[in-house]
Amino acid sequence: ASLLGGGRAGEPRSAAARRADGTEFPVEITVAPFERAGRSREVAILRDVTVRRKTLQRLEVLSRAVEQSPVSVVITDPSGAIQYVNPRFTRTTGYAAEEVLGRNPRILKSGEHDASFYGELWRTITAGGEWRGRIRNRTKDGRVVEEEVHISPVKDGSGRITHFVGIKEDVTARRRLEERLERSRRIEAVGRLAGGVAHDLNNLLTVISGFAEMTRSRVREEEPVRTYLGEILEATGRAAELSRKLLAFGSRQVLRPETRDLAAAAAAMRESLQATLGPGVRLLLKAPPAPVRASVDAVLLGDSLLALAANSRDAMEGKGTVEVSVGAAVARPDPDGGPEDPPPVPFAVLSFRDDGPGMSEEARSRLFEPYAPSGPRGRRTGMGLAFVHAFVRQSGGFVEADSSPGGGTVVRLHFPLAAEDQGAPAPPAEEGREVGGGETVLVVDDEPAVASLAGGILEEAGFRVLTATDLPSAERACRGLRIPLRLLLTDVILPGADGKKVAAAVRALQPRTRVLFMSGYAEDVVAHHGVLEPGVRLLSKPFHPLSLCRAVREALDAPAGSPGAPAVPLPSGAAGS
Repeated sequence: ASLLGGGRAGEPRSAAARRADGTEFPVEITVAPFERAGRSREVAILRDVTVRRKTLQRLEVLSRAVEQSPVSVVITDPSGAIQYVNPRFTRTTGYAAEEVLGRNPRILKSGEHDASFYGELWRTITAGGEWRGRIRNRTKDGRVVEEEVHISPVKDGSGRITHFVGIKEDVTARRRLEERLERSRRIEAVGRLAGGVAHDLNNLLTVISGFAEMTRSRVREEEPVRTYLGEILEATGRAAELSRKLLAFGSRQVLRPETRDLAAAAAAMRESLQATLGPGVRLLLKAPPAPVRASVDAVLLGDSLLALAANSRDAMEGKGTVEVSVGAAVARPDPDGGPEDPPPVPFAVLSFRDDGPGMSEEARSRLFEPYAPSGPRGRRTGMGLAFVHAFVRQSGGFVEADSSPGGGTVVRLHFPLAAEDQGAPAPPAEEGREVGGGETVLVVDDEPAVASLAGGILEEAGFRVLTATDLPSAERACRGLRIPLRLLLTDVILPGADGKKVAAAVRALQPRTRVLFMSGYAEDVVAHHGVLEPGVRLLSKPFHPLSLCRAVREALDAPAGSPGAPAVPLPSGAAGS
């Protein structure tokens, strides 16, 4: 039989050979016929191709690994002309392989790196070194992506550079997440500080404004000192507004949401917005064909619009156009989140656009931080935009800002879209009496001046008042009582024991005592930290004397079982004690 087996002479073919020990190995057989002594003969040459086949298998695996790599792979010749790109490169950049082969990678330049940046890169790799760093490249459709890049030379046996290979990972999403985390940490730290400062400031403002109001009520209208006291009260009012914004920045303000048509809310603010913008700014209000409703705190929404107006006015230096528009959109609750974040949901969107000078990307990224620089002259935003951001986030929405130098700025407030029919907001409850009838009230606050102030206000209003500064002194006051204690007015945060523990101790001695809490923090904060349950009666500091009297009266007159009231009604005849 012929060794050719139907094959051609001199054409190698694969086969398997067996060693003496019985193991098989791959061989390549080449058969050549010849004649000898008038007879046809064949000679076969067998080559062991074990090493070659393993090498080819390794090359095939390597090729598949590069082709299927989750990072971009680019190979160039020594001059920088692209010789190979893998599929990930085409998916990231949008360029097909045939569009870039033979071209220089400079086609991806974004313009965000200068010549010295690329010069240093080129000098490093042509000298035989490796270069690592981040490069912002521009894709075929104009997007800018940030890539972690590693470029190294490929050398032959003599050490001569034959190619360069670049490994590039798109880290745009990772960088955005890093920036978000850093911004969140920064804002959280400032928010904690702001909330603490606001709490202490509220205690001071309570004392200053309270005693100033009490003093003014004792001074005749014609006395000059009455004017001075009015100035003090006006200044403390402004300080209280700043404190409120500090609490808002730390997400520590009380929200009173109601369903509002955003376009109608903006229209109701037209005069105030125009007054804030000034006569040199044209104000345009654009309403959608159908109402777009959101559940928002109407007062804080108005404050947010005024803060945006003030920011635009300063950016435009009093001249230009502002457009306020309302619409609806479907968006992710966190627009910068990843695929594992919640899916898109409907939002009501209020957009505030100006045609001012705009700002850089760096300034835009810090726009909502307190006193952050913005605009071409580095002016600072104050607390206004930080307040806006905190209010919208606390309302369950998010804020977006788009701006570029010379292109104006648009800020979009996204609020959760309200259901079609939420009903009208409930009418305000009727005010109760603002005077006391001799009821006994225990005031507990670790700031003696605050306890003294509250006690003085309530005594003037007709209540009998006891004061204490902590749990032990509150218990002593209760043990010394021979008449029922009608109300405990206590600060939430006290040294050694919180207000809830004080209330429990007082009720152990006076079971029918009603409770009203007060705090320089807001209701949702003390509830969040487990100090109070949501829905408790809470008086926020600083308070006006009338607000204090009204809150005490309402707590005393509330039906049994309501927040702060005992589970059973007081017996008749106990009201005046």
